[in-house]
Amino acid sequence: MTRHPKALILTHHLFELGGSELVAIEAANALANHAAEVTVHAPFFDAAFLKNAFREGVEFVEKAADISLPDFDLVYSHHQVLSGLIVAHFASLRGADRLPYIVCNHLSGHEPFEFPGPFIEAQVADEIWCNSAETKRALARFGARFEEARIVPNPSPAGFTAEPAPCVGLKRILSISNHLPNEVTEALEIISGHGVEVERIGRPSHARRVIPDDIKSADALISIGKSVQYALIAHRPVYCYDWFGGPGWLTADTFEAAADRNFSGRCSRSVRSAQQIAHEILTGFEDAWRFTAALNDADLQDYIWPQHIGPLLGRVCGKEGAVGGRLRRVIDAMSGSDVPNQWLHEADLYRLIEREYGNARRHQARGKSLASQIAQLRANQTVGSPP
Repeated sequence: MTRHPKALILTHHLFELGGSELVAIEAANALANHAAEVTVHAPFFDAAFLKNAFREGVEFVEKAADISLPDFDLVYSHHQVLSGLIVAHFASLRGADRLPYIVCNHLSGHEPFEFPGPFIEAQVADEIWCNSAETKRALARFGARFEEARIVPNPSPAGFTAEPAPCVGLKRILSISNHLPNEVTEALEIISGHGVEVERIGRPSHARRVIPDDIKSADALISIGKSVQYALIAHRPVYCYDWFGGPGWLTADTFEAAADRNFSGRCSRSVRSAQQIAHEILTGFEDAWRFTAALNDADLQDYIWPQHIGPLLGRVCGKEGAVGGRLRRVIDAMSGSDVPNQWLHEADLYRLIEREYGNARRHQARGKSLASQIAQLRANQTVGSPP
């Protein structure tokens, strides 16, 4: 009987819908779809948020102390969560029969929290991933190991794939954003006035997870980042614009530069007026539809999780349970049983970050609680006021 590979997903926080959260959730579900036994750990999480985040069979472990790294064939990590685990469980690594194959993924070339730690990743990661060519260029300054980073361009679950919809004009546009700029809000009002149905997903009042039917039922999207990949594999045209600005409709002229920067909009930071955005959306839809409909499915495979997870598990199995991975070689080459001072130093740095992050979360929660109490007091005073 073939043993199912065991995978551990590590990410820093899982308490709301955001970029790294969705990547971690989708990676876990994709691994489970490939018959892996998947465990997830995040130092900061919300139990209610996690309730429906993962497919059946994915296990969430709250305490780092309950994780044994030698039990896993594969460890996939964001935000250097792995550093603390390696140091905390160092004794269990010495002499272990097998040690995991390690993948570290970086989801931004400009957010410092997405950068590698100073020592451990470069020494023990078997694969270093990044979400775009832009991020790979940013990582390269950290040394030769990071120049070798593999671009895994923020892929999507296979369920988002679809055939191109007939071009019957722009009847319905879907806006996906957690930080919608004012000019887009106003542009959507203008578009609505021209008879186009507008649907909105994103904070503050429309926050929910995007599902395939959202994309497939829209004629076009206005969004950036991960939602763009959802739309591309469904052959839905995208107006790429948000808080960074953006190139507008993805076409043959704009696609390559936009993809280089993870469809973030940073390839073209020109801020448009609401009137200009509305005009471009209304007049450019058909050209954008023709471009997206003509995209070759083979060229879109990189934007689908199975294209990456299947080969990854093949590489892990090729290591015979990852016995031959970098972590194994580094541990075997160490003399003595003490944790290297550099590794201790890195773990201390991340403990400090986690302490301050936890304090900020507690202050934020306290602030929300006080604001709610004040609002309730004011409401009670209004109700009790004389006419």
